[in-house]
Amino acid sequence: MKRYVLYGISIVVILATTLLLAFSPAQKQNGHQKVSLGMAKLVDMEESYIAGGEITLTVLISVIDTVNPEEKSYPLQLYVSSSYGSSLLDMSSKDGMTYFQIPPVFTKKSGVVQWRLIHAKKVFDEGSFMITPNSNKKAVVESYVGPPSIIAGGNDFTMLVTAATDTYDNLLPNNTEITIKHYQDGVETKSQYPTEDRIAWKRVFSSETTGKITFAATHKTDASKELMVEVLPNSPSNFSMEAKRVHTYADGNQIVTFSTSQIVDAYNNIVADGTLVTFSILSSEGTQSRTSGTTINGVAKGQLLHPNSPTQWQIKALVDGMAESNVLELAFNPFLLEFDVNYSETNHSITVGPLTSFMGQLVPDGAEVTLTQTELGIEETKFSFNGMVTFPILENYGDVATPTFTIEALGVSQSINLTKE
Repeated sequence: MKRYVLYGISIVVILATTLLLAFSPAQKQNGHQKVSLGMAKLVDMEESYIAGGEITLTVLISVIDTVNPEEKSYPLQLYVSSSYGSSLLDMSSKDGMTYFQIPPVFTKKSGVVQWRLIHAKKVFDEGSFMITPNSNKKAVVESYVGPPSIIAGGNDFTMLVTAATDTYDNLLPNNTEITIKHYQDGVETKSQYPTEDRIAWKRVFSSETTGKITFAATHKTDASKELMVEVLPNSPSNFSMEAKRVHTYADGNQIVTFSTSQIVDAYNNIVADGTLVTFSILSSEGTQSRTSGTTINGVAKGQLLHPNSPTQWQIKALVDGMAESNVLELAFNPFLLEFDVNYSETNHSITVGPLTSFMGQLVPDGAEVTLTQTELGIEETKFSFNGMVTFPILENYGDVATPTFTIEALGVSQSINLTKE
């Protein structure tokens, strides 16, 4: 009995050795007998395998004849193709069993794997099997949200899109349950969504108040990262404004400060810090000036120097294209009522001053004073120092016998006549 067992084992070893020599890579093998296949096919194959598992495909072979030992030998190979790529696999043998081992780079990628069993340029068998995502291990929940900021009021919305994958980055199949949570205005909302086309998604509309919306997605015990969306104020509503100044005189020195009320939207949300507000000023002479400021806690401020001459301003504040304030009117009174003008024949000069303001004090240095004589083509501007300005005058007035000089300071004009000797 033992003799027959040993005899059977010897036959199996000889057959395996023959097959390995016969199907070794193509090369000249003088002195070795080669074989011709009658049949080769894969057996015990399953329709699908779970990603990440080991896939071993057993091959069944029958030999029908030998061939000329001088001919080139061909290996029996398995051609596999999937979304990952394609490859030719060589056959292996162990304990009298011949098989093909699918590489891990193919077994970890879900999808259809096509295969062909090839020998000597002939296809002996072909087919396909499926690799399915591995739902037994820890999943990875990827979530994306956008846009990252929306406008308060209930008309604007953001969307969370989530997809669950296995540890090999294969998307889990349709109808996988995903839990989407969001926290808004102090209320947490939880909803269940089955994946469709391998993803799940949810729209969330803004409320009437500003703040943050927090999102999270989970699959069983696996969760995504926390995501947040900012709810910003809506377009600002019309607002009011006021002006503050030290006095009402047109001294060209003091500053007028314009301030808006707290600017809010239709839902009483304070507009975002840094919102630009433009203050537009129209004078009674028809000239326009502008200054601007940005909001801090909804309030914007702008500043402008007093005019140099009596006038009246109309001021309006604007958030360009969205909101505006009331029209504010400011009147500026003369800073000077009158001033002294003297001519010195000895020095041939006109002295203006002292220039004093509404309380009798000297005007600040740098007040603009202009001397004009139209017939002689004279126009000269100087700036006061200690309330005084001096203009040198030419001795020869030409053909003008009694030239009249006009002096203007801070919106007040006075004239002086000079007699030609």
